[in-house]
Amino acid sequence: VLFLDEPFSGLDYKATKILITFIKELKEKKKITIILTTHNIEVFKQICDDLIILRKGKINKSFSEEDLNEIEIESYF
Repeated sequence: VLFLDEPFSGLDYKATKILITFIKELKEKKKITIILTTHNIEVFKQICDDLIILRKGKINKSFSEEDLNEIEIESYF
């Protein structure tokens, strides 16, 4: 399991794209679980298969890749 806490915070566009590519390749090649915190919906859309929304330290909502509704998700970001 790889934990990433806001890994894109403070990165410019180019560095963000490079890191997204690296994480996607790592996920596919190593078949590992990645737990990622982000406030950036664009990053989420490119990397994540599942989404868990936390509020005050508790699970508020969860989505699988199949039931993700972009409009509903955007209201959480």
